[in-house]
Amino acid sequence: MRQVTTPTSWPSAKRNAAVVAADIRCQAVGCERQATRWSNLCGLCEKQWLEDHKPVFGKPASDKLKVAQKVLKDHYDGVLKSGVFDDWASQIGRTFSRPESRLVSPSGMRRYRTPTERFTALLAMRTRDRGTLTKKGVLSLLGYALVIDALITPTIPAPVRSDYMIALLGQRFVGREVYSKTTLRYRSRRVKTGVIRYGPDGPQELTQRVEEEVPEKEYYRIRRADMRFIGRRLWKAFEKTLLAGGRQGAEWRGLQDEVVGAIGA
Repeated sequence: MRQVTTPTSWPSAKRNAAVVAADIRCQAVGCERQATRWSNLCGLCEKQWLEDHKPVFGKPASDKLKVAQKVLKDHYDGVLKSGVFDDWASQIGRTFSRPESRLVSPSGMRRYRTPTERFTALLAMRTRDRGTLTKKGVLSLLGYALVIDALITPTIPAPVRSDYMIALLGQRFVGREVYSKTTLRYRSRRVKTGVIRYGPDGPQELTQRVEEEVPEKEYYRIRRADMRFIGRRLWKAFEKTLLAGGRQGAEWRGLQDEVVGAIGA
């Protein structure tokens, strides 16, 4: 499938025009429309990627994740047996956990304007829902990132290639898009009793005050910026603790080659 790589120095309108002139199909999985954006996506798919966190370029299947985890276990076989990997995973797990007391209400989350300010509350929410990150969780997340970088990232056009794995890694780690809470509040209101009283001002229907419990739902939609911020912080922890050289290092590229070879075979 032909792709268009446009210079990033061009204005976005000019880059979009170059993609339209190339007359290529949208690069999103299962989309047959014409690409109209400089990310080689149509307008609908780009909106789904930017606003709805939809993995338009695809996400790893369960069988491929198992292959990646096996490759990682073979690669870290020595440190897994010696217990060193457990120490690394424990260090990462402590870094990405917060006590539930640090979780603010959904309406309170709106006071925090940046991903840095929301980071602690989101980690507390993740810890409440899934517990502390363990060795198994670290291998699962690292395998997820490995499959994306080995099989999906090379097929993505350059403008969105670097952020795709980071965003999906953060979304998998947090695991939910809406943080909601239902509370019961007391509300009083007046209701008519059906009893008519005749007085100097004429007939009047009597009312009485009724107190009732009313459920109120607060919600906060986790933003894409939060997903990217968490994914970036998580990937930096992996680079610092587990990998030499990060995404450009020989270790990570060697793991990708092993995954491609195992799946291709």
